Amino acid sequence: MSISLEVVIIARENSKNLNAFLVSVLSQSRLPSKVSLIGEDHLINEYESFSPDFASRNIDFKIIPSVSHSSFQKNIGIKNMSCDYVFFAEGNIKLDNLYFEEALKLLNSDSSKKIGGITGCQADYKHRKNSLVEFLNRCFYLPNNSNGEILKSGFGNKIDYSEMKAGEIDWLPKTNMFFRKEVFDFDWFDENLKNNSCFDDLDFSIRISKKYKLFYLPGAIFTDFDFATIANLKEELYLKITNFHYIFKKNFRAGINSRLAHYLSLKGLILKTIFCKKSFKALSGALKGFAEIIFLRNYTLPLYLERLDYSDFRQPSIAEHFVRYEYAAKFCEGKIVLDCASGEGIGVNILCKTAKTVYGVDIDENTFKTARKNIKYNNAILNHGSATELPFNDDYFDVITSMETLEHIPQKLQEKCIEEFHRVLKPGGKLIISTPNKSVLNPNGIAPKNYFHLWELTHTEFVDILLRHFKTIETNGLFNPIRQQINTVVNVNPEIKTRLSLKKKIMLILPFWIKNVISMLLYKRKIYPLKSEYIIATEHFEYSNNMVFVASK
Repeated sequence: MSISLEVVIIARENSKNLNAFLVSVLSQSRLPSKVSLIGEDHLINEYESFSPDFASRNIDFKIIPSVSHSSFQKNIGIKNMSCDYVFFAEGNIKLDNLYFEEALKLLNSDSSKKIGGITGCQADYKHRKNSLVEFLNRCFYLPNNSNGEILKSGFGNKIDYSEMKAGEIDWLPKTNMFFRKEVFDFDWFDENLKNNSCFDDLDFSIRISKKYKLFYLPGAIFTDFDFATIANLKEELYLKITNFHYIFKKNFRAGINSRLAHYLSLKGLILKTIFCKKSFKALSGALKGFAEIIFLRNYTLPLYLERLDYSDFRQPSIAEHFVRYEYAAKFCEGKIVLDCASGEGIGVNILCKTAKTVYGVDIDENTFKTARKNIKYNNAILNHGSATELPFNDDYFDVITSMETLEHIPQKLQEKCIEEFHRVLKPGGKLIISTPNKSVLNPNGIAPKNYFHLWELTHTEFVDILLRHFKTIETNGLFNPIRQQINTVVNVNPEIKTRLSLKKKIMLILPFWIKNVISMLLYKRKIYPLKSEYIIATEHFEYSNNMVFVASK
């Protein structure tokens, strides 16, 4: 069986080093099948002076212009990936001739496919000792040269290439990241990270390490040209603090010890800026970032988790969740109904009011146990199971409901989920399913803005899947006309968007009851939407944040 390898290069500000990297790729004992160069136009244009001979080596070479940041560019590479393995690099390294051969040898020997990614060894590595820096690093939980572990503060320790032996590590640095294609079934790079996507390598490593092992391989050798990625020190320090805090809040359900270590590390960054950078601009950037996360501390994160808390009706999306299920309940009178991804039972309780029997299915065992306590009706039956392997016989249900489920399923398994719905649904039965509208929520991105989502669909993409399995489809949009006017004004006038954004940041700091009082005084309504504000309508569904489909078998 032939193994194919793809190289994805994120072009940065150093064309001479990019040329050296491309030459080293062509010098490999094991050549890649495909090379993609992704970057801004002025960098891509400079490529013409390199003229590496890919065609004679039977290497499929593509140039993909992109003006966005590093995470977005990496996701372009993932979207267009067609090989078994992928190597990411930023063009500022040179590979030893045996780099790919050594990496593939290790991954091919791992028959269980538990190793998801590897990084190599820097050949010209020299540890520059600085007693002050090392002292600050130890005191403030900042990264030192060590074994590539994740510290309590959330930072990733650097790899000491002169001492480190082959073995597992906690994260892969972005200079060279070698992956199996399977890791991208569940995770992509986070496009919410600001500007140049500082720490996107750390964030991605933390997430995939929950499913795969990451490995350091000394035999895969590279040379690092070590050029600065950001010339603006103020911007660099600002991004380091804000992006790092975002990643910590996103990935760590931390106790008090981790939180203390995290905030100590942020203060340590400021001290290192004062004593080591000796730049007022760098210090102002660090202080700006620290002030932002202290006083506007939650602004980069969703206000709620994707799992709705049955006991907390102050969550922003709780009202629209009720509206979707009350709409679906109209189709369920006297029917046998399946609610797929039933969560904590909010939808099951609503459907039980009209249905003959409601089966709830959820893959998460803890949520499944909590739902048992929340169900109020005797005609509800809960089951533990997956949307892609439903534990029911063919042609069993009259109606299936599945609200905000499909976006949590890997792209290649989404059609399998629809196939399962079709299998267990009776002829003539109906599927009522809702999903975010990618065309509205993230029209220019690749990875979903909501990092709980794995893959979002446009209307056209979802209809294409449904029509392969169902006879008729009706598309509706979930609207909030009372608040929709604000969104329309914001889209027309970016200046208003900035002012609303600042107002939103300030509101996030306040206790819930104060926010409610302010909202009632200013807008004559509660801070979070009410059920009465929503409608489900077919007209103009393309402008809605959420689409609600009714499909007939």
